[in-house]
Amino acid sequence: MNAIDTNILVYAFDSAYPSKRKICQEILSRIFEGKERAVVTNQILAEFAVTVMEKIEKPLSQPETTAIVGAILTSANWKILNYTGSTILHAITSQQPFWDAVIAQTLKEHNINVILTENTKDFAKSGITTVNPLTEVKT
Repeated sequence: MNAIDTNILVYAFDSAYPSKRKICQEILSRIFEGKERAVVTNQILAEFAVTVMEKIEKPLSQPETTAIVGAILTSANWKILNYTGSTILHAITSQQPFWDAVIAQTLKEHNINVILTENTKDFAKSGITTVNPLTEVKT
């Protein structure tokens, strides 16, 4: 089971990047259809909500965002991982940017070793394997 990073979730709903949107929508469709299972952390869901409501070209409404997050939370094909105080202590001593370290540490604590992300450099020293499904996309 792979983790899905914030940017992959966001691109699935961001009309500013049609090529990336298509690929990310396909990833999410496979998960919601039960062809794959995936994990996200509670932090990733929070980052997603803020980003799609405030930072993309055509922001989503609160009801739209609530529906998407609710669908992830209630789907049997998604697992939500939470972090703890211990996670934060480990992240503080990491050589990564703090919030990326919290995500990486949360994944490691739950034995998740792969994350789909465009931000591969942010996880370079984390011990988590990164897969960028957008490497061939022209922006």
